[in-house]
Amino acid sequence: MAYKNTDFVSWLKKTQKKNTIYMWGTFGNKVTENLISAKRKQYPTHYPTSRINILRDYIGAAIGCDCCGLIKWYLMTNGGKLSTPVYSSKYDKSASGWYNAATEKGKISTIPEITGIAVYKKGHIGIYIGNGKVIECTLSRRGDGVVYSNLTDEKWTHWLKLPYITYPAANKGVDIDKIAKEVINGKWGNNPARKNALVAKYGEATYKQIQSRVNAILK
Repeated sequence: MAYKNTDFVSWLKKTQKKNTIYMWGTFGNKVTENLISAKRKQYPTHYPTSRINILRDYIGAAIGCDCCGLIKWYLMTNGGKLSTPVYSSKYDKSASGWYNAATEKGKISTIPEITGIAVYKKGHIGIYIGNGKVIECTLSRRGDGVVYSNLTDEKWTHWLKLPYITYPAANKGVDIDKIAKEVINGKWGNNPARKNALVAKYGEATYKQIQSRVNAILK
């Protein structure tokens, strides 16, 4: 079953408001003593005593998740329709597993302005929600659990379209790189006239892709 990228992002935004905490190897599971003990036994290096003590303060009050678990959480709850994840091996992929399974991907400098695509670096994955923003599950200076961050806050190396998520069809015949270079060279004038002209000719979604490419080239 496939799910729309816009529905995925809507779910992510709702999930970010929940009380979540980073737990390696989890995917939307309620924090319990049994869960903590099981994960400590399964992944001992990721559950030192100091972390266990923190997690115990969240028993019965938070939901555990890790970076790839955020994707699994959505898929294993039938697109957020179920209150509790139902395990499925086909969705059980690591960050690199999702990257390797993607048939459409590229370097982060070419990221299209499409919400719900994943951003990746070795060992970590997040979800791009548009306008330079990401939702990710992390244990870092950005937070502990599901958080908002800026695309530039992490050294992402690639973007990818996730399996089981559907995305808008590409604009056939539109050379995003070529138009972006035209924008940089002044062919399309200045805003707001430039934006109006591009949107009128190519549509809002393609304009965002063009602007995203312009920003990447000028970065």
